[in-house]
Amino acid sequence: MDWWQECALHLHEIGMLLNSQNKMTPVCLAKLKYHTVFFLARWLRMCTTDNALYWKLHVLLCCLIPFGEESGMVSRPSAQGMENSYFWMNHHKRIFNRIVNTKNRVIKMTHRRQIFMLNGVEDRLSVVKDATVRTGA
Repeated sequence: MDWWQECALHLHEIGMLLNSQNKMTPVCLAKLKYHTVFFLARWLRMCTTDNALYWKLHVLLCCLIPFGEESGMVSRPSAQGMENSYFWMNHHKRIFNRIVNTKNRVIKMTHRRQIFMLNGVEDRLSVVKDATVRTGA
C-alpha cells in the first residue's frame, strides 16, 4: 500500500502540472521533472516485466518534457497529443491487420505438405473419402 501511495502522490503532482493552463515556468518544469523521476524510480522498482516503459510514460519522458523546455507549455499538447495517439494507433492497426502474415502462411503450407508423414493419416483420409462417395442406393 505504501508503494501505491508514493506513486499516487507523484502522479497527482504530474497530473496537476499537465492539466495546468499556465505557462510552464522553469520552476514548474523542475517540479515536473522531479516528480517524474521519483515516480519512474518507484515504478521500475516494482515492475516485473522486461519492458517497463509504456507509451504514455515514453511520451512524457522523451517528448513532452523536452517540448515543455522549448515551448514553455505542456497542458494542451499533453491533452490533445496523448489522447489523439490512440486514434492513430488504432487506425494503423486496422490498416496493417489486412496484410497477410507470411509466417502463418508458410507454417500452414508446410503442414499441408508434410501431413502424409504422420502415422494413420492416410487411413483417416480414406475413411473420410469413402464416407463422401455415394453408393448409388
